[in-house]
Amino acid sequence: MADVSRDHDLDRIRGEFTEMPGLRLTAPQARRFFGVDEETCTRILDALITERFLCRFRLETYGVAPGGLATSASLRSTAAIES
Repeated sequence: MADVSRDHDLDRIRGEFTEMPGLRLTAPQARRFFGVDEETCTRILDALITERFLCRFRLETYGVAPGGLATSASLRSTAAIES
């Protein structure tokens, strides 16, 4: 069940950044904005960086990486095919 919740949070947070591509948040701001605990927020931000959707900018802010929206669209297409 934890994986389902994590996947839901991951998709939800990816969706927020997709809807607001100029959004830049520090980790504490992201925790408050997305309503998740510190550990969950860290794991999700790290996962989104690993998939090259997000990157960490100056001043420790997170935002959509250059090309990140294309990466996200590609991942959604792959997931749809696999379903």
